Amino acid sequence: MGINPMRKVILLCSMSILLLWSQGCSKTPSTAPAKPKVAGTIFPLFDIARNIVGDKMDAVQILPPGASPHTFELTPQQVRQLQGGKVIFKIGHGLDDWTNTIADVLPDAKMVVVDKGIKLIYSGGEEEHGGANPHYWLSLSNGMIIAKNIEEEAAKLDPQNEVYYKTNLDAYLAKLEAAEKEIAGKLGNLPNKNLITFHDAWVYFAEEFGLKIVGNFEPSPGKQPTPRDMAELEQKVRQYHIKAVFSEPELSSAAIEPFVKDMGVKLYVLYPLEGLGGQESYIAVLEYNADIIAKALLQ
Repeated sequence: MGINPMRKVILLCSMSILLLWSQGCSKTPSTAPAKPKVAGTIFPLFDIARNIVGDKMDAVQILPPGASPHTFELTPQQVRQLQGGKVIFKIGHGLDDWTNTIADVLPDAKMVVVDKGIKLIYSGGEEEHGGANPHYWLSLSNGMIIAKNIEEEAAKLDPQNEVYYKTNLDAYLAKLEAAEKEIAGKLGNLPNKNLITFHDAWVYFAEEFGLKIVGNFEPSPGKQPTPRDMAELEQKVRQYHIKAVFSEPELSSAAIEPFVKDMGVKLYVLYPLEGLGGQESYIAVLEYNADIIAKALLQ
């Protein structure tokens, strides 16, 4: 989502003043050398990054808990937190374009889209027919590729610790592979694998685990469904014997609640970014979502 040009100018000025002020207030130099700082735009990237860089770098999360990456706008205080950052890992494809503001204020920070090697899914089925769906981190197989991409950048930034990052990567990949097998076991034998979701965030997850997204409430984030859209969803509920629909905590569910009541289906919440207290890792969040989907589709 783009930033209003006037708001961008004001934001850039505020960021520059705040950064200069913070630099001027740092009168006492630290005796210990500062660790390289890297950041992930969303929690899953931050969590994958911190598993790779360990204690050799400082990892920072940019998007605050509970915020939607589709509507988020940076504040000067958040940019100050990124001061000195060497690499910012981002999803790209329209999800976190607000990082463009960071590039304007912190030109030395390298922006890295982590999709190298990932087979993207396009809205029209092919690249020339629509934009890429950016929610590729919701596949654990893609999470493995993201981890490899982050490890590659970490080794470039800090080559003297390359073996350390590779060791962390191998250990983390083993955890991702184990989680993938566990989730596949939970979802492999469901009697009904059809889902209606709030918006088109779960296509990569569905493809990986043999599920089928038959409909979405929002044609795109923030766009309310038309009466025609709602009529089509009602038809799909009956056609595919849908017993549950899935919302997300970052998005308003006002349009779903009357539909759920009228159709006699249950509403469940999935977490594409962060879970409730206790799901404090990328892996734990996806395992939690798999449990929710299994519970909903087994009713």
